[in-house]
Amino acid sequence: MALDKALKQPQTTIVDLAPKLNREKCERENRWTLSKEDLDAIPDDIWRRKQASKPRVVRAQAAAPTPPKVTYEAKERIREIRTSLISIANKLQWLSEPALKGAAFEVRENAKIEAGGPL
Repeated sequence: MALDKALKQPQTTIVDLAPKLNREKCERENRWTLSKEDLDAIPDDIWRRKQASKPRVVRAQAAAPTPPKVTYEAKERIREIRTSLISIANKLQWLSEPALKGAAFEVRENAKIEAGGPL
């Protein structure tokens, strides 16, 4: 449309080539030219003269390493930790807003003192 608009305008000494260049770029990037093999394959496929070549399927190999087995001991420790975390969440859930702010401040202060501690 921009090219048609540019062609309808009166001729001047300055010519805007942007519409034409954009059109050529679009055609260059989005045009698909068929090869002779592609053109021959179309009627062969329609009339079933030749069997269309099927793409070669390659099975993917596992890329991720297999995870280590979780022992009974590890499962038990995870269960205990989960139970403790649920207990902590339940205790914090029922605190009022001022009490929660005070608890958060106290935990931050303890974390500064005990750098490697659980808090």
